[in-house]
Amino acid sequence: MAGLLVAILSGAGISTESGIPDYRGPNGLWRRDPEAEKLATYEYYMADPEIRRRSWQARRTLWELRPEPNAAHRAIADLDRSGVPVRVITQNVDGLHQRAGMPGRKVLELHGTTQDVVCTGCGARTPTPDVLPRLEAGEPDPPCLDCGGILKTATVMFGQELDPLVLGQAAAIARACEVMIAVGTSLQVYPAAGLVDIAVDGGARLIIVNAEPTPYDGPAGPRDTPVTRRLGLTEGPPSWLLWELDADAGRGRTAEGFTRPLAPFLGVMGLAPAEPGEHSTVPPRPACGGNIDCKELVAGTTLFLPVTVPGALLYLGDGHAAQGDGEVGGTAIECPMTTEVVIGLAPGRPLGTVHAEAPGGRVTFGFDADLNVAMGDALDAMVSWLQALTGLGRAAALALASTCVDMRITQVANQTWGVHAVLPAGLLGRDETGLPAR
Repeated sequence: MAGLLVAILSGAGISTESGIPDYRGPNGLWRRDPEAEKLATYEYYMADPEIRRRSWQARRTLWELRPEPNAAHRAIADLDRSGVPVRVITQNVDGLHQRAGMPGRKVLELHGTTQDVVCTGCGARTPTPDVLPRLEAGEPDPPCLDCGGILKTATVMFGQELDPLVLGQAAAIARACEVMIAVGTSLQVYPAAGLVDIAVDGGARLIIVNAEPTPYDGPAGPRDTPVTRRLGLTEGPPSWLLWELDADAGRGRTAEGFTRPLAPFLGVMGLAPAEPGEHSTVPPRPACGGNIDCKELVAGTTLFLPVTVPGALLYLGDGHAAQGDGEVGGTAIECPMTTEVVIGLAPGRPLGTVHAEAPGGRVTFGFDADLNVAMGDALDAMVSWLQALTGLGRAAALALASTCVDMRITQVANQTWGVHAVLPAGLLGRDETGLPAR
């Protein structure tokens, strides 16, 4: 396994041997006491002093037990020390990975930590050992000493959003890893469980170690896709490259000395689909976008997404520093990034499907498991756009497209593949009136 980037996705089950109960397991805390879930729910915690008192008492009891890392935590740290590149993405808040010897810089705590206490009012942060003695002194729900606000451990409760920077880093690791090992997690809570989708669709081998079945037990086997099957790569281990990025110079470099210019963009830009229920963000959707992974959509692009539900429910992420058309290896140069977007409504567009006006030209998309279907959809939309731009009939617009529109494979990395049609900026004009401005 030496040389392969291994991502460990750990959940509550990894710490049960240390005396910390899990939540959804066979003897999970919430199965034994369904009311206990309220202690980890932000709305209840903020509204009910009794919930806060119970939460603080539970925290104090667990702290006094002083749980220690167990064999699983130590094995992961030993794997890292052996020279295998390891990154831990943990849903736990107990800090046991770090205490077992994993460097803190290699551990992403999706749900925060119990090692600190934060004020929900002023944001003041205090080490937990400095607050717990106040419980002994008769403060069952200790307020902030600075502003009197409500204190809570620096964890992400149900009803709170995860830190977008931490989640972005986790997604980048999931896309870059060659092996993902999910340990002690039911893989039922999103967005953490969605990291498995990202890893598997990026070509990673998935290993699940859990006391009960998970929704992802099927993919936890040999990686078999049309691409790896065609290239004879279904059995052997995947390969990977780590890129050092120089944002100021706008270049990336591998340890092998390969360099390339950067052209950053967001891989995921979408709105919620109209169908009710939970939906993965991995496959792009013709009606509302999503994991488009199109390298044309760089800074300066205007992307048009049809709104299918009230409020639209925009989601953005999956930073790419650079990518080739097709994203054929399952991953690009993935990285966290800070992005500024302007959101507005655009009535009266010529198309009812996802399309874009990018610095490189006009872009239309097709998404389907069959590249032939995806190509047809992208071309159909572009021909319709050309009709709106030129006033030509459909057959004449197709003839014009044949001279100036480029058809490109967007990506074959996801469950739903993509094709985009590009009308390059400035390529097509008209002697008298010209085409409408972009």
